[in-house]
Amino acid sequence: MRSPISILLAHLYYNFNGTHEQTFEDIINECCDIIDDSFLPFCKEGSNVKFEFNECNPETEMQNIHYLNCKNYDKDTKLPILPTIKKCTYIPYSNFKGKILISTGIISSIIEVIIFIIITIYRNEKCIHIVGYHYLILLILSTVLMYISAILWIGENTKFKCIFKLWLMIIGSKNNLIISIITLFLLSLCYIISLLDIDSLKGNYITTILIIVTALLINLIFVGSKLLIIFNIGNVDSIVIVTNRNSNNLTLNPDTF
Repeated sequence: MRSPISILLAHLYYNFNGTHEQTFEDIINECCDIIDDSFLPFCKEGSNVKFEFNECNPETEMQNIHYLNCKNYDKDTKLPILPTIKKCTYIPYSNFKGKILISTGIISSIIEVIIFIIITIYRNEKCIHIVGYHYLILLILSTVLMYISAILWIGENTKFKCIFKLWLMIIGSKNNLIISIITLFLLSLCYIISLLDIDSLKGNYITTILIIVTALLINLIFVGSKLLIIFNIGNVDSIVIVTNRNSNNLTLNPDTF
C-alpha cells in the first residue's frame, strides 16, 4: 500500500528543488485521492455496490463500468473482481448503425412523401379506388411510425423515449403485418384478374399491381433493415449484483448483464 504522507513529502521536495513535476494543487489532490482510496473496501467485501457507466464508445459499442464505493480488484492478483465493461444499451449517433438508420430514415421519408403526393394527385383514378385511398394512406402512416420508432433507438435512452419508441414499434408493426397480409391477398387477386382478356381492365390492374408492389417493397426493405440493425444491439442490458458482507461469494446475474 502506498503511503500518502511519504508521497506528499517526496513530491513537495522535488517540486521545491526546481523539478516542477506537478503543481502544488495536483500534489495535494493526489495525496487526498490516496487517502480516500485507502478507506474504500474491496468490492467483494462490501454490500450495496454502487456503479455508473461511462459514455458508449461508438467504435466498440461498449461502456466502461466505474465502481463508486469499492475497489474493483483483488488484493493479491490485482485483477478485476467484477466486470469492467458492458455492451451499450443504445446506438450512438456516430456509430455506423446510427448513420445507416439516419440515412435510410431520410431516404425512406422522401420516398413516402413522393408516394403520398402521387396517390393524392391520382386518388380519383380507378386503380386507386380499387385498392382504396384510405388503405394506402394507412400503409404510409404505419410505415412512418416504424421509421420514427427506429430513429428513437439512436442516442441515450430516457424513460419517456423508451416507452414511446416501443409503443410506436408495436402499433406500426401490427399495422404493417395486417396491411402486408391484405396486400399479398390483393396482389394475388389483381394478378388473376389481369390475366383475363379484358383490355379495358388489364391496364388499370397492372398499374394497381405496380403501386402495391412498390409500396410493399419499400415497406419491407426499409422497415426490415431498420429492425435488423436495432435488434442486433441485443437485449437491454442491466447489472444485478448481490453481495454479502460476511461471505466471499459474489453473484453476478449473466442474463441481465
